[in-house]
Amino acid sequence: MIIRKDRIKTRDKELSGKWRVTELPDLVDDYLSLTPDPHVLLKVLKNDRINGTYQFGAQPGNLDGCLEKTEKVF
Repeated sequence: MIIRKDRIKTRDKELSGKWRVTELPDLVDDYLSLTPDPHVLLKVLKNDRINGTYQFGAQPGNLDGCLEKTEKVF
């Protein structure tokens, strides 16, 4: 996940939370129906860290990452 660093403080609450997975373009349509509640759960921590979990289809897992500053190139 990449987000502009100068907007992190205002985006913390927008990124943290439970996100419903509604589509997986690279997999068959009924794959999501293997899970009653396909989702990604994110929590933005101090020092631009992100922790979370996910469950969709037959895949549960953990997420550990960080927010990165991106530069616009024209």
